[in-house]
Amino acid sequence: MLYRGSAGKNFPESYAYVHAQIEYYPRWRSRDMASEDSARDEFVARLQARIADLEKQLHRTGPIREKIHKMSSEVVDSNPYSRLMALQRMGIVKDFERVRDVSVAVVGIGGVGSVVSEMLTRCGVGKLLLFDYDRVEMANMNRLFFTPDQVGLSKVDAAVATLKSACFCYTL
Repeated sequence: MLYRGSAGKNFPESYAYVHAQIEYYPRWRSRDMASEDSARDEFVARLQARIADLEKQLHRTGPIREKIHKMSSEVVDSNPYSRLMALQRMGIVKDFERVRDVSVAVVGIGGVGSVVSEMLTRCGVGKLLLFDYDRVEMANMNRLFFTPDQVGLSKVDAAVATLKSACFCYTL
């Protein structure tokens, strides 16, 4: 049994790759061109439906934590920044609350940019501007903070979803 690949090459069935429960190319048994076109159209429709499902799942993230209006200088569980505020109490940092008014642009949300954006968000930076033209790929999962279910999404969209669900963010 052979599968037709995207470059017109045939691959043995054992090398067929199925990702996210989608067959990338259906088996075309007919030599009739109209039949192949309709099979291809059905396949494209299934892929588009799957993409729409994945985009809906991306927007259904877990509960987003509320914005903290007053930063406490005491270490309390209800304020994730209270340990950072202790630096102000010790005289190491002056007026740490101003960090909420800062805007930072992160260009490139790859190996370094994804970690930087997460740390900035966890420190309470008021606004992050994220720039990246690339999409999340399975091949670079080992060095990014994205999850396998975000493969194929824009890195910016996936980063916003990840940061909103994992961090105490203000505005993304």
